[in-house]
Amino acid sequence: MFPLLQSTNVAYFTPLLLTCGIRLACSSSAMEIHAFKLSMHKCKKYRDQFTEQKKFIYDEKLEASELFKEKKSLYPASVGQQFQGDYLEISKSPKYKKLSDAIEDKIIIADCVSKVNRANGKGATRIFLLTKSNVIIADHKSGQIKLEVPLGDVTKVSMSSQNDGFFALHLKEGSAAASKGDFLFSNDHLIEMATKLYRTTLMQTKQKIIIEIADEYVSMVY
Repeated sequence: MFPLLQSTNVAYFTPLLLTCGIRLACSSSAMEIHAFKLSMHKCKKYRDQFTEQKKFIYDEKLEASELFKEKKSLYPASVGQQFQGDYLEISKSPKYKKLSDAIEDKIIIADCVSKVNRANGKGATRIFLLTKSNVIIADHKSGQIKLEVPLGDVTKVSMSSQNDGFFALHLKEGSAAASKGDFLFSNDHLIEMATKLYRTTLMQTKQKIIIEIADEYVSMVY
C-alpha cells in the first residue's frame, strides 16, 4: 500500500505514540509519513529514558485501557489515579503483623473489600490480598486468613458495565475453594484490582483469566 509505512514496525511503536498522545492515521503524503516516523523516533527516545518502574506503571495503565476502555463506565475515573497496590501498608502496620508474617510472597495488592453474601445481599468487610502466588481473603480486624486461592485456580473476573465497584471472582471447577461457589466483592479500586490480578496471573501462570463485562450476569448474582 504505502512502501514507507510497510517498512516501518508500526506495531512496535504504537505504545510509544500513545505515550506522547499521538494517533496514527494512514496517509499517502510523503511529508506526513516523514513526520510520522520522526514522531516515532522522538517517542522511542522519550520512552527509553523511562526507569523500569515507570515502564511498569505505563504498561499497567496501558493494560487497563485495553481491558476496560469504552467497556466499563468506571474506567475513565481511574485514568488519572495512581495505582498504589498496598493501600493498607500491611508490612508496616502493627495491626496486621500476624498477617504479614504469614505471607511469604511479595504483596501486590492489599485493600479492604466488601464481601457480599449472595443469599441476603449483606456485605462484610474483608482484606483482599494479591500476592505473586495467591489471592488471600482475611478478616479485617484480626488479620486471620479466611481463604487462600492459588492464582492458577482463578479463571474469570466478571463485572457490570456500570459505574460500580462490584465484581465476581470465579474459580476453577473442582478446586478446593470452588466448593463455596463464586465470590462477590465490592471495592473502590476495581479497575486497578482487576488489572493487577490479570497481569499477575498471566506472568506467574502463563494463563489468561477472562475479564467478563456483562450486566446480565451481575443481575443474576444480585
